Formats: sequence, structure tokens, C-alpha cells
Amino acid sequence: MKEPSPLLTGEFMARLEGLQIGMRKVLSGRFRGERRSRRRGRSVEFADHREYVYGDDIRFLDWHLMGRLDRLFVKLYHDEEELRLTVLVDGSASMGFGRPAKIELARKVAAALGYVALASMSRVKVVALEEEGPRELPWQRGLPAAGRLFRFLEEIPAAGRNALVPGLRRWLAEARPSGVAVLVSDLLLREGPRPLLRLLVRPALDVHLIQVLSREELEPDLAGDLRLVDSEERDGLDVSVTAGLVRAYRRNLAAYLSGIEDYARRRGLGYLRCSTGVSFEDLVLRHLREQGVLQ
Repeated sequence: MKEPSPLLTGEFMARLEGLQIGMRKVLSGRFRGERRSRRRGRSVEFADHREYVYGDDIRFLDWHLMGRLDRLFVKLYHDEEELRLTVLVDGSASMGFGRPAKIELARKVAAALGYVALASMSRVKVVALEEEGPRELPWQRGLPAAGRLFRFLEEIPAAGRNALVPGLRRWLAEARPSGVAVLVSDLLLREGPRPLLRLLVRPALDVHLIQVLSREELEPDLAGDLRLVDSEERDGLDVSVTAGLVRAYRRNLAAYLSGIEDYARRRGLGYLRCSTGVSFEDLVLRHLREQGVLQ
């Protein structure tokens, strides 16, 4: 019986069990498991032939093919490789903005991805990027671990200063990760997104960015004299909100988001932007599959 969770309903979990985590890159993984890789190796499922070259293991020669063609060919086999998924969740204070808060959608997206990995017997780790440093749920495998996954995600706060760049830098240095990594964040940084995105461009990682923004950020409904307070730095700015200022905000936001999308496309990072107003089921079952995060 599936363990109930406020993040995912039992009915939705059943729909996730037929999916797998997608891989866009051919990675040189070191682990063997129950998922077939696109690399060629030596396991039990035949894939193809190639001509023999000096030094090949003669145990893999196809003698029947040699008898027909009078040439030596080596059998190639699919390598069975264990997929490893790391889900990184932004736990900074800005993720608490909006109604519903961005962190609520981020937790649910992370829960769906983690559950898909567990159901397909892949390994999954969750890293909460918080002001005090990265906090991890270590590698989990199999559906009995779903309860631990959900409880860890439910406890990720939206508090403190933005720790994305230092947290990622520390995690990358300590974990030396490989496999698939999905970062769920609003990607809103004062210094701009480029320092963060550069950290994620690594040959051993197949990275997807899921940017979660609130409806209020995408379509602000503000007017008059206001004091805007940064949720993380706590400094404020007095503004008089006019139609012209709102138009300028929208232009600047569009340029910021376009910069992320363009960089991700050029450097091989998957990128999906979503609003807290989106249908969660549609986001997971349609948009994440179209993006290749799920298949």
C-alpha cells in the first residue's frame, strides 16, 4: 500500500509508476543496475556487431558470422547501467513568495521525480540548498523509501538568504556527482543567473533546470506608493508603481528569463519554466515529458 502524503495522492503515484527518468546524454557511468544504457558494454542483451581489431577479447567473436562472411566480427551488448538522480531544491526565502508559495510546487515536483526514480528501481538523492549549507537525503532505492523521501521534502523550508551558488559549489566539490541532476528553483539572484549556470555545465551530469515562478512575479498587480522588501536581504525600496514602471519590470523580467533559456540551450542544459498557477498534473505528465525530464 502506498504511504499517504500531502505531496502526492495515491492515484497520481499510480500514474507515475509507468514512467522513467529521462537521459539526454550518454554518460560514462560506473554503476550497473536494471536500466539499459545507450552505451555499449558487455551484459546479456545483444546489440550489434563491429569488425574485430587486434586486442579485442576473442570470447566475443561471432564464429557463425565469420563462417558466412570469412571475416572476424565482435558481438556488442547493451550495458545495464544504474541511473542515479539527484534532485536539488532551493530552500531560500524567496521560494516562500506567492499564493501558493513557490516552495509548495517545488516540493511536489521533487516528490514526483523522486517517486518515478524509486518506482523504476533507480537511485535518488535529494539536496536541500539552504543558508546553512546543503542538507541531504542520502541515496534511496525502491518504493519502501518513498515515505522517507516525502518527509524530507516536506521539511525543506523557504527561509534564509539565497545559498544557491555557494551551496552548489560545495555540493559539487564534495559529492563529485554524475548522472541526472534536476534543480528546482526560482533562479532569481541579484548577481544574475550566469555564475549558477556555469557551475552546472559538467560532462558527467545531465542537468535539467525547472524554474518555478509565482503568478504575482509574472503578472504583478501593484499600484501606488509602496515599500518593496527583499525577502532574503531584508533591505527595502520605496517606489511609486505606475503603468510605465510595470512595463519596464516586465521587459527586464523577460530579458532575465530569456538569458537563462538561451544559456541553457547553448550549454546543453534542459530548461523548463513554470508558474505556480499551472496544473500540477499537466506540468508533470505533459511538460516534464515534453522536456525529456520524464519518459
